[in-house]
Amino acid sequence: MSEKFSKDVIYLVEDEKSINYKYEKNYDKLDGNIQICSYEYDAPILKEQCRIISKKPLSKGDILIKHPYEDNCYIHIEESEDVIFKYKCNKISDIARLLGASKCKTTLELQEEGERTFEINGGTTTKKASLDMYYKTEESNKLTKKYATEDIYAEGNLSFTQEGYEEAQKIAKLFNDLDIHGLVEKRSPNHPNLLKKRTVSVELATEFNHSLDCAITLKALPIFALSAQINKIVKESKKVLFKMEVEFY
Repeated sequence: MSEKFSKDVIYLVEDEKSINYKYEKNYDKLDGNIQICSYEYDAPILKEQCRIISKKPLSKGDILIKHPYEDNCYIHIEESEDVIFKYKCNKISDIARLLGASKCKTTLELQEEGERTFEINGGTTTKKASLDMYYKTEESNKLTKKYATEDIYAEGNLSFTQEGYEEAQKIAKLFNDLDIHGLVEKRSPNHPNLLKKRTVSVELATEFNHSLDCAITLKALPIFALSAQINKIVKESKKVLFKMEVEFY
C-alpha cells in the first residue's frame, strides 16, 4: 500500500491551496478521511504509486475515491459509482460460479434516494426522498439492464472443487455481508446436505455513500469551489439492492 496516499478521498487543488487550507476557518470540520493534494507536485507521484481509474486526464479540482476492495487504486468520482457497482456485481456472481452454480440470475432494485447536505454546525445529513412505485420500478429496470447478468454453467455441481470453495471464501472476505458468507458456508464440502437454491441480497452503495459523506465536507471551506458536476454527485444519496438467485444442480 502506498504510504503517501491512503485516505478514502483525494482532492487535487492548486499547490498554494494544498498548503494554506489548514489555516482556513472551519478547517476542523473537514472529514479526516480526506487528503488534500497538490495537483502540481502530488498528482505525478500519485499516478506513479497508484492505479487511477479515470476516462480523462487528471486536472485541478478532481476528486478521487479510494477503491474499497483494491489496494493502491483510486477512481475518479464521476466514474466511481459505476466502477464500484460493476466490481461488486461481478465478484459476487463469481462466488456463485466457484461454488458450483448451474444457474445464476441477478437483478437490481432501487430502494431509496435522498439528498445529502452539509452544514457547518450540523454536519452531514441525508433527507430521504418520497419515491412512487412507478419511478422506483423504472429506475430499478435501468439499473438491472446496466449491471445485471444471467449465467448458465454447463457443468454446475460437477465443477465444484475444494480449490474453488477456498477461492470463494477469499472473495467473500472482501464483503462484510451476512448473506454472502451464509451462501459460502452452506456450500461447504464438509456439509452432508449441500445447498441447492438460494437468493442473496446485498447493498451495493454502502461504500460509495461513505465516500460521498466524506467528500461533501469539502464545502466547509470556501477556498474549495466544487464544480457543478461534482457538487451534484456529492449531494445524491441512494440505496441499491443487488439480488442474486442461484441454483446448484
